[in-house]
Amino acid sequence: MKKILSLLLVISLAATMFVFPVVAAESSTTLQLNVSSLSLGVGETFTIATRTNSTGAISWRSSDTSVATVNSSGRISALKEGSATIRATVGGVSRDVTLTVRNAPTAIRADNVSVPRGSTAQIRLQFNKGSVSRNNTYKSSDTKIATVDKNGVVTGVSEGNCEITVTTYNNVTAIAKVTVTEAPEKRGNTTSNNSKGSTQAVFDGEMVYYSTYAGVFKMKPNGTGKTKISDDYGANLNIIDGYIYYTGNTNRGEMGIFRMNTSGGEKKKIIDSKSNIMYVSIVDDWIYYYAAADKTLFKAKLDGTGKKQLHKGGTLSNINVTDGWIYFSEDDGSRKYLLCKITVDGTKKTFLKNLDDENIVTQHAVVDGENIYYLAGGSIKRTGLNGHRKGIDHNFTINGNSVLVLSGGDIFVADGWIYYDNKGELCKVKVDGTGKKELFKSEYGFLNLDAVAGDWIFYRDRGDYMITIDGKNKQKY
Repeated sequence: MKKILSLLLVISLAATMFVFPVVAAESSTTLQLNVSSLSLGVGETFTIATRTNSTGAISWRSSDTSVATVNSSGRISALKEGSATIRATVGGVSRDVTLTVRNAPTAIRADNVSVPRGSTAQIRLQFNKGSVSRNNTYKSSDTKIATVDKNGVVTGVSEGNCEITVTTYNNVTAIAKVTVTEAPEKRGNTTSNNSKGSTQAVFDGEMVYYSTYAGVFKMKPNGTGKTKISDDYGANLNIIDGYIYYTGNTNRGEMGIFRMNTSGGEKKKIIDSKSNIMYVSIVDDWIYYYAAADKTLFKAKLDGTGKKQLHKGGTLSNINVTDGWIYFSEDDGSRKYLLCKITVDGTKKTFLKNLDDENIVTQHAVVDGENIYYLAGGSIKRTGLNGHRKGIDHNFTINGNSVLVLSGGDIFVADGWIYYDNKGELCKVKVDGTGKKELFKSEYGFLNLDAVAGDWIFYRDRGDYMITIDGKNKQKY
């Protein structure tokens, strides 16, 4: 019995002598600062913003109080040139800010800014050597032209000029001149594709969308990843603000303009029509379209409301909408198509003239930049947006020879190149007349070009085909 009691005593003593290790629990406190590094001028202040789940008070400390001090609210006061570390601590968690203090500025330069209406631009500042100012104020001389926020970001409001005055924390000033330019057009497709009248391809910068009788498809710019998004047959494709706009299949009685999202959902008819619709162009917030049977040009808002008649008369073709004007060819009643333009509100109709002050007769016309490229007498020609000007070579030539387009009757202009069909030869040439290249030749002697979308040319050659703009990759679609 004594042995048993002695054994129990030993075990008991051993248990009291053995200590289990205590593992310290990781802190659950979080602490975030809005800056990790900071530059201030002498005499400048800055308050660090914090975010924490702790209810405790944050303590602050400067590693060199001769350079900068920090109070209990995280407000830094820069005292002299040098460097210091500002530390915030709460609940056992610390975060550091690396601080550099430089001289107060004695001179400042603000770069001038040019910004399109509706866009933004940052005013960039330059201080005299070795100085800095973080806390600057900005003021616009005319907020109807441009506004500016506390960070120096300028927003263009309307076309014109104004000035932004920049003031440093120590009252040194500079002026940035601001020019607000016309906003770039927001387009659903290129003018070249829109002028086709029933284009079946469009590139939105990320994906190529195209239509066949089997439906609407999308693919990556390199031609891979083809995906069917709709069973609809869609012509006059335009994409804007995440929606595809298209005309229905008239053979199925689907008259009008429809839209769906880029995944094929949310399909909705937005414009009804008893006439075949052609030449759909979406520019900014408006849909422009031509009701062929009615010989009427309309525009409507993107939701289909606000429909307005712009022009009614002869048969129209090759409608291009750009820079506040609608360019088109109009049948004069004798099967001659005369090149003319009207403003987007349907006024100021003007016929474009050649150097002999005669109306320009066209077979196909495309507006690109400051020029109009058109077919006349089987040759490609060009003119300005207001017609011919003296001193300009209006016969588009390659090595002094006119470019003949003897079949097909379509030209497309994209990214500095003209694409055209010459007796079944698919060719391209630079807009300056150099670099002509044959991409493909049809054994049937005839091609029907449909669109240039991304790096692809869509065409018909007894079947639907697409070929890369370098001519190296051809495939059916």
